[in-house]
Amino acid sequence: MSDDPDVPTIVPGSILLERYRADRVIGVGGMGVVVGATHTTLGNYVAIKFLLPKFATSNEAAQRFIREAKAASKIQSEHVARVLDTGSSPDLGPFIVMEYLEGGDLSRHLKGGHVFAVAEAIDFIIQACEALAHAHTSGIVHRDVKPANLFLGTRGDGLPIVKVLDFGISKVVEDSNDMAMTKTTAILGSGYYMSPEQMRSSKNVDHRTDIYGLGVTLYELLTRTVPFQADTFADLAIKVAVDPPDPITRHRNDVSAELAAAIERAYAKKPEHRYQNVAELAVSLAPWAAVETLPIIESIQRICGSPHARMPSMAPGRGSLPPGMAGYSPPAALPPPARLPSIPPPYLGGPASVGGSGRPGDVSQPALALTTGTPKGRTMIGAALALATIVGVGIGAGLYVRTRSAEREGAASSASSNGLAAEPPPDVSVEPATTADAPPPVPSAEPAASASAVPSASSAPSATVAGVVPRARPPRTAAPSAAPPAPPKLCEAFNPEKGLRELVPCP
Repeated sequence: MSDDPDVPTIVPGSILLERYRADRVIGVGGMGVVVGATHTTLGNYVAIKFLLPKFATSNEAAQRFIREAKAASKIQSEHVARVLDTGSSPDLGPFIVMEYLEGGDLSRHLKGGHVFAVAEAIDFIIQACEALAHAHTSGIVHRDVKPANLFLGTRGDGLPIVKVLDFGISKVVEDSNDMAMTKTTAILGSGYYMSPEQMRSSKNVDHRTDIYGLGVTLYELLTRTVPFQADTFADLAIKVAVDPPDPITRHRNDVSAELAAAIERAYAKKPEHRYQNVAELAVSLAPWAAVETLPIIESIQRICGSPHARMPSMAPGRGSLPPGMAGYSPPAALPPPARLPSIPPPYLGGPASVGGSGRPGDVSQPALALTTGTPKGRTMIGAALALATIVGVGIGAGLYVRTRSAEREGAASSASSNGLAAEPPPDVSVEPATTADAPPPVPSAEPAASASAVPSASSAPSATVAGVVPRARPPRTAAPSAAPPAPPKLCEAFNPEKGLRELVPCP
């Protein structure tokens, strides 16, 4: 299916790997060929990548191809092309079965003359940062980050999605000592995105070489050129190591000096001068990113284990104008997201632990927990509770005073109407009285010459005094009650049935 003698001939309709029916050759790269095929049993469409025959004969290349494919399959990210199967075929050599992607890589868009908006290009780079964050934490360095390895597809909701391709394939190229096996154009094409330390020795690089590639890729997405250009790989290596980069502001006037500095730091010549992880790169680009990109930046921070950084001001909406453009004034910095206060159980009738005392402040009893996230809210609640307490105390005190006054007035009125003192004499004998409406009991003491009932305003029970008939306690009302009628006079008489003398109404 190809005129290139280095590309294997794959006939459409032929069975590959005993379970896939070949459809067409999707593309050919410097290392391999990608074929679209359909699973004969499941019917799903996949992409199968085979090493080119000249690389398949190298045991080291084949082993690294399979090993890196296994490592890439462990990266759990939606921004990485899923690896479904890997192995080696007797006819076609090592292979990797991947998910089939609809769309095209970013280099194809650049060649087609597409100009990316600032927020759009940053969004694509941050999606790639999310994939590389998973890879770097797994000990995998891509080492070939470039637009051709960033595949632009479409989500189910219609939004664009970037997937990073060829994890580990670049290691095979870089670790190969036979430079004749790789086309010169392939070396120069990847060289634009290679860090200075990677050009010197590909074995002594770390994840910061991927950050260099991300910076150059973002530069190209915005300008359709690269910061260092040369006709040969040797000239390119010298420029990358010695010359300053071409300023991005010369090619695009809507890129502010702050954004240009943030991008330029990504492809600094020394690794220690670059961002030390992809989370730092993503956070530095946040002020010019679309608001839809913020959750990805926060995810990258969690993956890298970096402390949560406060997100700077965001331009409103995908593809919006970046800071620095004419007529644009960046909004004020967004405040950090408010954290809802934790409500310890029990709350809102939740389960309570055993052994609570029921006292205020004992959280082991069911209670409605009042919480607020700001000092102002706590102050308002405290003021409301204090005001309610003061009002309640005032009402209770007023009712108490009125009740006591009514009792005193009633007692004084009763005493004045009967001509008696307010308190009983100290030598009287007191017995519990019956209810107010019951008939007066017969006293056991000797009668006095002239006596009357003596009510007590403060004592709860009534009293039976010698020669005195008890009287019902006046009701507790706000106004004094009317004076009770005078009790009948009593005379002493002998009761033959009881064998004692008692007081009876006088005839």
